[in-house]
Amino acid sequence: MGKEGIDRRGFIKGAGLVAAGAAVSSLAACTPPEPERDFWLPEKWDYETDVVVIGYGGAGASAAIVAKDEGADVLILEKVPIEGGGTTRMCMGMTWWASDPVRAANHLVALSFGTVPPDVALAEAQQTLVMRQWLEGMGIVFTSVSDNPSAENPNVADSAAIRGGAIVGQGPALFETFDREVKDRDIEILFDCEAHDLIQNPKTKEILGVKATYKGTEIAVKARKATALCCGGFMYNHEMLNNFLRMYPFVSYGWRYNTGDGITMAQKVGAKLWHTNFVIGRGTAWFADLEPAVAGFIGGTPRTQNYILVDKFGKRYGNENLPSHSALLNMGDFDQRSSEYTRIPIYVIFDETARKAGGLCSAAGGCMIPTEIGGHPAWSADNMTEVNKGWIKKGNTVAELAAELGKATPSTQKMGIPPAIVSNNLVAAVERYNGFCKGGVDEDFGITTASLQPIETPPFYGMPLWPGCSDNPGGPKRNAKAQVLDPHDNPIPRLYEAGSVGPAIGLLYVRGGAFIVDAMTFGMIAGKNMAAEEAWE
Repeated sequence: MGKEGIDRRGFIKGAGLVAAGAAVSSLAACTPPEPERDFWLPEKWDYETDVVVIGYGGAGASAAIVAKDEGADVLILEKVPIEGGGTTRMCMGMTWWASDPVRAANHLVALSFGTVPPDVALAEAQQTLVMRQWLEGMGIVFTSVSDNPSAENPNVADSAAIRGGAIVGQGPALFETFDREVKDRDIEILFDCEAHDLIQNPKTKEILGVKATYKGTEIAVKARKATALCCGGFMYNHEMLNNFLRMYPFVSYGWRYNTGDGITMAQKVGAKLWHTNFVIGRGTAWFADLEPAVAGFIGGTPRTQNYILVDKFGKRYGNENLPSHSALLNMGDFDQRSSEYTRIPIYVIFDETARKAGGLCSAAGGCMIPTEIGGHPAWSADNMTEVNKGWIKKGNTVAELAAELGKATPSTQKMGIPPAIVSNNLVAAVERYNGFCKGGVDEDFGITTASLQPIETPPFYGMPLWPGCSDNPGGPKRNAKAQVLDPHDNPIPRLYEAGSVGPAIGLLYVRGGAFIVDAMTFGMIAGKNMAAEEAWE
């Protein structure tokens, strides 16, 4: 097929040159040189298709469905051994779309501090309107739809152009819909297939296929038209975390198979990276004695307002009601005198009223990764399982709680960070907060009366929260066509991307659902453009 065709053309070209110079009789007796071989091509192709999609989450499914509908043959490679669904299955089902694409694009550029080009932002903003209709055509139902602006950072330029809604059934319903649509189209998926290298023509720089390990066997997959990286971010690649992000240590509650594979493959073929130092997240519940201990839990704060957040010394440091996606930015406070991050970890402090109100973390299956591939059991509804495990500390008074929080735990020992809770600081913080509750005004951080609920019903509880995120916004840079770019901002031919491998999201979050919307919009864009590529032979 591909290899034979290229070798044959090379041979014919070489033969023509030899014939043209055959007049020299002394050369006629010489053995003609063998035709130049393309040694960078595999000896054989184990699979051939038009479009290869690496990763089977929301981005990969979107790219595959659209490419197939545009007439391309599609093959999906997924390293997880079962239909997991990636971060898409874990998401809360929030989405956004633009009321005015131009203004929405301006908002995206402003949120990224200029690291996302206007044309890329506009491509996403325009595609959100197509995306909504596309999803509804699949049977997705939205609730909590509002015509009112719903940006998470309303003071950033043109935030009024952001609208949004929630998907009924959240992430599981969304991925199940994608999975049904993929199967209805007879798109083949190779599970337990880990892509590790892109096959690139060293002269033209075209990406012509993929090398992967499929159930322990090395395979080569020919992509006649294009390849898409849709394999998530780097939240479980600690070398990348330590090199790309500022804060340390860092944990994740996201899809534990997101180990930066797409970034590594893209770098090998000359991709440019963008905003890898930006990360969007929040304080995350994580414990060293988890099995497996690589992932944390979604959530970490009570269902009621009877709580505060304090730094590692027991001092309240901010408004607990600010949007959670950007809360991570407040955890980056660094004290030069002590050479330490004062808010790693932070502690959530709450009372019996808050404990009884519901689980601090997701009740939908821990970190929502299926247990058969390493997910945690669900967090208990009343938090008592976690209290009994010692994850949540308890005290009959705030001072007793401070003493418990001041003791070393497996988590702080593993992270190499000694606890530093100061009893007087924590007692004073709770007393001051309770005073604000009685007075109806938060004199420190401006929380409204409705959100001021006292921490007064014993016993009292506390739990550490570490910097964490579901996924990260940095990776290979893309253009408005979802093409991966080289260091000169030129497209690497036949290579596309979508989703958390390199989202068009910068420092601040658009609103809930920004990652999954980025995955779907650019997945759709990539699928259409890949199908339109001219096949090579």
